[in-house]
Amino acid sequence: MKNISIASGVLAIAGVLFLIGMWWYGTPCRTGCNVLLIMVDTLSAQHIKTYGYDRDTMPKTTAFFEKGVIFENASANSTWTLPSFIGMYFSDIGSRVTYADLEERTRPHLQKELRNHGVNIRTIRAVDNDFFIMDAIQRLYNPEEIIEGTGEYNPFTLGVNTLNELSNSEKPFFLLVHTFQAHDPYRPAPQYQSLFESSDKYTEVSLNDLLEAGKRTPLDMEQADIFRLRYDQQLAETDENIARFLEGIPEQTLRNTVVILSADHGEAFGEHDRLLHGTNGLYEEEIHVPLMMRIPGVTQKRIVEPVSLMDMSPTILSFMRIPTPEEFNGDDISVLIQGGSLGERTIPLVTGFPYYVTPETRTNPPKFLKDAGVVGVNRELITPKVVGVRRGSEKVIKELLPTEKIFWFDLASDPEEKNNLAVEGATPPTELMEVLASIEKVTLR
Repeated sequence: MKNISIASGVLAIAGVLFLIGMWWYGTPCRTGCNVLLIMVDTLSAQHIKTYGYDRDTMPKTTAFFEKGVIFENASANSTWTLPSFIGMYFSDIGSRVTYADLEERTRPHLQKELRNHGVNIRTIRAVDNDFFIMDAIQRLYNPEEIIEGTGEYNPFTLGVNTLNELSNSEKPFFLLVHTFQAHDPYRPAPQYQSLFESSDKYTEVSLNDLLEAGKRTPLDMEQADIFRLRYDQQLAETDENIARFLEGIPEQTLRNTVVILSADHGEAFGEHDRLLHGTNGLYEEEIHVPLMMRIPGVTQKRIVEPVSLMDMSPTILSFMRIPTPEEFNGDDISVLIQGGSLGERTIPLVTGFPYYVTPETRTNPPKFLKDAGVVGVNRELITPKVVGVRRGSEKVIKELLPTEKIFWFDLASDPEEKNNLAVEGATPPTELMEVLASIEKVTLR
């Protein structure tokens, strides 16, 4: 009997070791990976064929990532650059991050955690630092970590040399390439202006064109469709730039580097009577963003579980084998890549203006935070104007200004958000309304 017991014990230990081994060898980046993050400003998932769009706007870029992981339901937590990027870095929503947080560096954020663990950090600046949005975003980086371009340029040309330099270093690296090539104005090069279909109208779509068109009630949908065409053509041009950069990554670098492509928000073209993006709504055309990852050792996978940009920093730290701070509110979504589950989560959404930007000054905002008088001020990054939550396929939006309105959608049966369930006395689930209330109330640290 004793021998049988010993044999059983040996088998049990062997089984445990086998399971540990399976977990170890099945875990992405088990000894740590570098991370290359490409953020395409204003890139809507709803304009990419991989996500169901009828035009194939980015075939080369998606071909690279379709060998990896596609997250089908990724959301930005806001609808414009400032709260989206800062919220991603702090793993929280923009109305719970303060201007003091950008200066004091006591609250954990992605760059701080990477820096504290010896990671070589670089970001390639997308535009000149003459706008308060970029001024705020860049404050989380040290000056030597910022690669600067001037005027209008292709950040991927700088990306090649920077990536090679980082790859040849003995330290792990994090490289962010942020491009505004999908952002307005839409001005695709002449060779792209007959792609998908031809039109001699609006060969260049300026911000003023979009703002003036947006004032019409109802919108001129024929005009909006031309704007959509120019945007799609511009995506095709952007695709060439990104693909050229991706194709130039050495195979040796790809063996230990996670490559991620995402966006800070999308763009509206007449859906819900809106153009552009900004502070007026939290509909899918503005928050549904691509999230694609090429991960060493991971084959093709599509994940339907909803995720958000709040999950980006915990996941990047996980890929680099760096502990996630308790203060982060997002989750490590690499668990999903391994076949696990994060359970039922509620994803928070918020948009609004900074308190120093009024509707009257929106077209001429301050260039720097010091011009606005907010450097180090313990005030929220943005004041909530519209808040929302998503849980599974359920989504609730609450407009706070100018009057309160509730919108409740089932994205599974109504992906275009046309059928508001919050009518005729119907109300969203209590637990979702409670989360909405917590987002609506600004609570500072």
